Amino acid sequence: MNSPIVINGASVNRAQLLNLINNNKKLLAIKSLREQAKIGLKASKDIVEALEINPNYQPNDSILTAAAIEFDTQQQPKKGSHFITPKARSSNLLIFIALALLMIIVIYFVSLK
Repeated sequence: MNSPIVINGASVNRAQLLNLINNNKKLLAIKSLREQAKIGLKASKDIVEALEINPNYQPNDSILTAAAIEFDTQQQPKKGSHFITPKARSSNLLIFIALALLMIIVIYFVSLK
């Protein structure tokens, strides 16, 4: 029962996963399994649910290899993608504030004439 779960060459601590499952922390178990084994969300969820039913469950490695390939392609954005990072958001906010202040100053001086 304490043997590790081997997925795509990665060894995952079965006792740790079972401890999380038994303490009603299934989401943490799914996240931990996903990060350690580099597999997708659905595969991780299926494995955790199978471990909940049968603590001795050992997943089929050939099915999970395809899930690992899918996991790797999901993690990296495509070249030229337009993700707005938190740093970009803050610089956009500063530009917006500067333009708003400039507009207020222009309106003020125009109204003085």
